[in-house]
Amino acid sequence: MEMKPLEHLTRFVMTVDDFEKTPLMLKRFSSQFTMNYNNERQSLNWIFNQPEDNDLRASLLHLRSFICSDNDPFNISNIYNFCYKRILSLESKQRLGDLRKKWKKSLKDWGLNGFKFVFNNQTFTPKDITNLYINGFYFHNDFEKMKIIEAMGGTPAEALSITIMIGLMEDAIVQVEFLKNFILTALKDGQFNLDQIP
Repeated sequence: MEMKPLEHLTRFVMTVDDFEKTPLMLKRFSSQFTMNYNNERQSLNWIFNQPEDNDLRASLLHLRSFICSDNDPFNISNIYNFCYKRILSLESKQRLGDLRKKWKKSLKDWGLNGFKFVFNNQTFTPKDITNLYINGFYFHNDFEKMKIIEAMGGTPAEALSITIMIGLMEDAIVQVEFLKNFILTALKDGQFNLDQIP
């Protein structure tokens, strides 16, 4: 059964509220990846830090709804589309459209223009990497994804892929917090058409 527009918006806001109480959000995490090549020794070293695994898992429980499933009613792109169709202000509509484009870029591009993440001749977008870990490591047992993660184990590819996933998580946090505040303000100001739209 499809949710009514007001219920859809308020449930999204409540989901973001719950997410904001996760340990990772309360700690305001970040990640860092450093790679150093020593030409004299012909050696490559890398260092990366990431949030604690249990904190990461707790946040991904919420974020997978926002990021991964295109059919999820709380998927960030779906919420943008939902708001875009119903917002009455043309200025707000333009802002939503611009931010939705930035979000779509975040799903495909990990921030360094021209760089791609390729492992074993397969190219992965930030969304692909996040799906890889969610479905092959954290919550599901997708055997093909598990094999890719195992093959990356202990290599710079593993560290970099986790850093890219966390980067997408950070982008998603900015997006859901913006959308939550946008929705609350627009509801308060009566800026949504809350009739059912086909």
